[in-house]
Amino acid sequence: LPKVASEVDAGRETRRRARERLAAAETVATGGVHPGGVAAGALYLAGRETGERVTQGELAEAADVSQATVRARFQELE
Repeated sequence: LPKVASEVDAGRETRRRARERLAAAETVATGGVHPGGVAAGALYLAGRETGERVTQGELAEAADVSQATVRARFQELE
């Protein structure tokens, strides 16, 4: 999460909410998926919650995953 958040220059509140989402996701099956994709999905969701505009494309590039991966992880975390 820190690497992806840093690359997209996510704000403090967005990072905090993303960490909370990731902690909650530990109870959800996240095995076998790219960890960067999970981090990107959490940051996208957190950005929507805080009103911080971070695009799926920016997050995908920072996490080295596809936009479809970001979208899928976001939907799983939602």
